[in-house]
Amino acid sequence: MNKIILYALCLIYFFISKDVYSTSIKIPENKVYFIGDTHSVRLKMTAKYITKGQLFDSIGPVLKHGIKIKAERKKSSDVVSQVKKANGNSIFKDNSTFGKNPGKLNFAVQGTLIINGKQFNDIILAQGHTGLSNNWWFAGLHCTRYIYTRAEINAIDCIATDGTDWCFTRGYEYTADLYSKTKPNHIKLSKKKCSDQYEN
Repeated sequence: MNKIILYALCLIYFFISKDVYSTSIKIPENKVYFIGDTHSVRLKMTAKYITKGQLFDSIGPVLKHGIKIKAERKKSSDVVSQVKKANGNSIFKDNSTFGKNPGKLNFAVQGTLIINGKQFNDIILAQGHTGLSNNWWFAGLHCTRYIYTRAEINAIDCIATDGTDWCFTRGYEYTADLYSKTKPNHIKLSKKKCSDQYEN
């Protein structure tokens, strides 16, 4: 067979097989929900952080109360380092619901969170992993770790652009002298300060 024809056939096969491979990749849909007094939630993304070699596709709403992030999941300490480099080393310790540094994260997105028309700038949503499920970290440059006087609560106060103070809670909370726990993909919010939410 003519070498030129053979070479051309090899090129055609290469590009066809590459295209078939790329379209066969199914990128996971990662959903996080905001529970409480919410009727609309969306995030205008300004930055994304993901483990090297992993694919990030898109971000969008889920019904009225959730956010869907299409991204591959492979945890790494590099994602943590990327977020801290962009926002300061204390972002997770002082400005997140869990109040500590994660060891590894699958990915993170940052941007303006809009809830019921209220805007919260520089919010960070990050997916980690605990036990048998993926969980979510919630942080923000305009948020402050809330310290309950009676028990530990995974909550932060976040200031909206209109000056109102909202409380966001992840994981364990302490109400009515009992512990309760939100689902790994749920973030609870209240349209008042955390001190008003938990200490009344």
